[in-house]
Amino acid sequence: MLRHRFPEPVCVATAETRGLVQIIFSAEEAIAFLRRHWPGDLSNEAREAFLMCERVEAGRVPPEQGHRFFHKAAKSAGILLYRRRRGFRNFRC
Repeated sequence: MLRHRFPEPVCVATAETRGLVQIIFSAEEAIAFLRRHWPGDLSNEAREAFLMCERVEAGRVPPEQGHRFFHKAAKSAGILLYRRRRGFRNFRC
């Protein structure tokens, strides 16, 4: 069960995942992705995202904070594909 759900999913793909799109819905999933599938060493942005998502899990900050940091790290690493627009069924690039 996703206890710390992001306000919007974050869609990413890396060579590690063989180009398959992974949709990250929560702080827990973001941490797992950062541990297992992040391309190369963790950048400063990725480390910040990891720490922020841990804080979300601990209940110290809201999920929106983890989402913002993970989205920024994915964009910086060039693995962000698209994100779902709130209220729409379609995804946008």
